[in-house]
Parts: sequence; C-alpha cells; structure tokens
Amino acid sequence: MNKELELTFRVESTNSGFAASSVAPEGLAILVTADSFSKLKKEIKEAIDFYAEGESDDQPLIKEIKEGNYTINYNISVKDFLFAFTPMVGKTGLAEMTGISDTQFWRYQHSNITPRDKQKQKIKSALDEFGSDLQRISFV
Repeated sequence: MNKELELTFRVESTNSGFAASSVAPEGLAILVTADSFSKLKKEIKEAIDFYAEGESDDQPLIKEIKEGNYTINYNISVKDFLFAFTPMVGKTGLAEMTGISDTQFWRYQHSNITPRDKQKQKIKSALDEFGSDLQRISFV
C-alpha cells in the first residue's frame, strides 16, 4: 500500500474567522476562508476536490486526491489554535490537560507572548493524549 499523501495548510485567524493556505506539496495552490475552524476544514476539503476536478489522473498529485489517498495537516500558531479551539474546550480545560495556567493561555492568545518550544510540545503532547483518550471511549 502506498503511503498517504500529506497535504499541509497554514491556518491563521483573521478579523472575521480563519484563513488557510496550502504549503505542501509544492504546486498545490489553495486559499480558503471561513468564519469558524470547523467550517474552514469543510472549505479546505471542498477546495481540494475542486482543485482535482476535471484534471488528468496522469498527474500523481491529482490521482492521489481523486482516490482520497491523502491526509490534511494544519500548521497553526498557539495563539491561532486558542482562537480556534477554546470555544470548544476552554482555557480552563486546556489548563487541566496541560498543567499550564489558564492565565498563561490567555496571555498566549491576547498578547505577543509566544510559548517556548518546550511549552508548545507540552501542549501538543497533552492534546495528543486527550485525542487518544477520546478515541477509546464507548458510550453505554
């Protein structure tokens, strides 16, 4: 089985929501906007499908897209991540997961303070563990 194609998008918050632009693979030129992160994900998927529509399957990139053999990755700053996800999990929830105070998350979101790489890794690890826990839940 072939390795899945990875499509990477840079996500940034805007005054009216979010914008995403493709950064990889090279040659994929997609830019979308939406008023929420969940809508942005849908817009990205639709733009990818539209990008491949009517193109020849002779191009490896187009063939993989048409076959659905790809994953979408998001490059996003901690600040923009907080704008996208704190409406769903809250800064208090993130503080509980990461051990980083909700006050510090507020600073990351609303000032020019950028977390150090060690803090970014701590946030990412906690989110990965949380996502893994969610996948193992069965409702009875």
